[in-house]
Amino acid sequence: MIRLGVRGLLATAALAAATTMTASGDGPTVTLGISADGNSQSQNLNGSSTADPVVFNYQGSLLGGAGDWLLSWNFNASNNANGGTQAFTAGNYVIQNLSSEAISFEFTVSLPTALVGRTLYGGSVSGGLTTSGPGFIADKDTALWTGSSGANSIASLFNNPFGVVRTEAGSSSLGFESFGEPIPSLAGPDLGSDLTITLRFLLGANSSASFTSVFVAAVPGPGAMALLGLGGLVAGTRRRRA
Repeated sequence: MIRLGVRGLLATAALAAATTMTASGDGPTVTLGISADGNSQSQNLNGSSTADPVVFNYQGSLLGGAGDWLLSWNFNASNNANGGTQAFTAGNYVIQNLSSEAISFEFTVSLPTALVGRTLYGGSVSGGLTTSGPGFIADKDTALWTGSSGANSIASLFNNPFGVVRTEAGSSSLGFESFGEPIPSLAGPDLGSDLTITLRFLLGANSSASFTSVFVAAVPGPGAMALLGLGGLVAGTRRRRA
């Protein structure tokens, strides 16, 4: 059920992306930052309108200054600046190491938010490693994926130690992890000024890493929050009785 829920959200994103208009939309400006072996750069991304008036599509690619890596992205985002109750980013990212040495990567996708109030969160990440010879992906003594809002870290997935190694050309799955199931249902701090995902990893030569990431924040009505509080109280009572 959890995987179906995530796939449903991605299917909605894919449908919107498939119907993307050529004209630029008035969507939020998403900031994409990337650091490769400590050399950092960032871009402000302008979304294109989709069939859903509050969802915008972001597509593009960025070649490293020395031509030693390539980052590509195709994701949808919404911050419901017009009074909605949910913000999210959902889509795909691919980083290729085009050099002959391992590269330490950190990249972020930051969506400005306009929601106010107590917040529920949820998210997931899956991925794959493709190599043209021996290659690998490994953690940098941190989680592979982190979701945050403002100064608050909300959740981390694929915590260290983590790694996938290939001894020959081919592809391997990185697996799938999620939180706040059904997404979004994890009660957390009030939404900050942004909804940000961060991916940190070491990528070997001959290697390409792909990720499908979902990060959702929702501000439900007062009645829904009261029910969530009651559910926690009942669960606590049951534990004490046990």
